[in-house]
Amino acid sequence: MSALYMDVFAPVICIIIVTVMWFLHKKKKTKFIKRKPVSEQEKRTYEKWEKRIEITAVVGLIIAWILVVIPHILDVPYLVTGDLKIAMGTVTGGDTASEESEHDRSIRIEDEMSGHEISVDFYGAGIHKDEFVIVHYLPHTKIGYVVAKGQE
Repeated sequence: MSALYMDVFAPVICIIIVTVMWFLHKKKKTKFIKRKPVSEQEKRTYEKWEKRIEITAVVGLIIAWILVVIPHILDVPYLVTGDLKIAMGTVTGGDTASEESEHDRSIRIEDEMSGHEISVDFYGAGIHKDEFVIVHYLPHTKIGYVVAKGQE
């Protein structure tokens, strides 16, 4: 359960830091390209590239906030209260390698309670296809942990 706190808060903190860095960059009116232009043509080229970099940075931050920060923040109440969603059923696919080393995995489960297929990311050893599992997970980010496996 404590690993879920890192999985939820680390990306949010990183994106907040990058956003603050961007705001400081704008406030100080610094340039991304530090090299001084030698000619007028080079100066126009640098200005054009500065504008492209600026647009890319803003679009990237907006996408990061929408796709990462918002779902992670929506999962904070579930994480704090410990009221995680439960899925139980057979594994239908995903990272079901038979190796027993522990690393980040993503599996798909045919949930018996809802009848839907649910994808869950977790850190752990191999889960085999068609194996029965019980998983607790956060509903917006689909990050969780396996509670039990192998028995029905």
